[in-house]
Amino acid sequence: MDDRTSEPSPEPVTTASTPATAPAPTTTAPVATAPAATTPPDDAGGASVPPEPEAQEGGAGDEEGIRVPVDLTVSADGVDPPTVSVPAFLALEISARSGDGRPHTVQVAGVTLEVPAEGTATARADGLRSSSYPITVDGTRRGELIAGQEPGP
Repeated sequence: MDDRTSEPSPEPVTTASTPATAPAPTTTAPVATAPAATTPPDDAGGASVPPEPEAQEGGAGDEEGIRVPVDLTVSADGVDPPTVSVPAFLALEISARSGDGRPHTVQVAGVTLEVPAEGTATARADGLRSSSYPITVDGTRRGELIAGQEPGP
């Protein structure tokens, strides 16, 4: 005989379930959001999404000030145009081209340009106070730059 006592088996417990009720819907105003910038995968096959304007060249922080172009044609005989007018205080982009196929040294508004034979030299100059500035070609005064005027020859 076995001295073990057996305990009765637990009876299964049955619970009644009630269907869950959904919470009452609430209404909220839709919120507009800007679409996120996307970057195409490396294997996009040439298709690209343009970068945000601030990330492009010319975006914030890399702006350049206004520059007034000053275009000169120089030769041993002179400079064309012989008189150039520019607004005061705006930076200048001075470009000198050899008109006779020879190299020249041009000085104007504190800038020296070494113009190659049959070539062009370009330099930037800070804005100038209202005044008259000589244009020299190979050490000889050949023209005049007048700051404080409307731009033009």
